[in-house]
Amino acid sequence: TQMLPEDEVSSTITAGQPLPSSAAELADAFDEAEIEKAIAEIREAIEKSSQLLK
Repeated sequence: TQMLPEDEVSSTITAGQPLPSSAAELADAFDEAEIEKAIAEIREAIEKSSQLLK
């Protein structure tokens, strides 16, 4: 291990999965069932929040 001077900072970033490079890869990130589930969850959250405002 190397020592850094007191006025310097060092950090390391480890990369996860690379970002999709194309729209097709991005579209493949979610299948139809996952999209439908997310939509249902959003609708349920909207319904709950609108009932709280009544």
